Amino acid sequence: MATDDTQSGPLLTLDPADILPPVAHYTHVVIVPAGHARVFVSGQVGTDVRGEVPDDLKAEARNVWANIANALRAAGARPNGIAKVTTFIVSGAPIGPISDARSEVMDAHRAASTLLFIAGLSDTRCHYEVEVEAIIMDAEGAGR
Repeated sequence: MATDDTQSGPLLTLDPADILPPVAHYTHVVIVPAGHARVFVSGQVGTDVRGEVPDDLKAEARNVWANIANALRAAGARPNGIAKVTTFIVSGAPIGPISDARSEVMDAHRAASTLLFIAGLSDTRCHYEVEVEAIIMDAEGAGR
């Protein structure tokens, strides 16, 4: 079967022709080449460094993705190295704010993605939680 293949740095993305094309900004398959260090970022919620959660859902969602970007940076990775995103949304919360915040951080980069609606999060003040898997790349986009 034909696929829509794209290269994003060392990550190869595939959207097989025999699967419904992605309905949002993600890809069905990401291949991480051998020899690339992998980074696993635990689920991040919308708390700031003081543990506060904004009342505004857009600000909460931006905090989620800022926390992810900070965690990646601490590991020597960048958002364009994200291979997989898992997003948890508390039922009833809108998708828009977390989707917009993701786009701000990831720009045109696509990753494999799973979105789940759940009853609640362990921090009941929060509406969103996102975990990612990424690879570490050097400044030229080659993996380490």
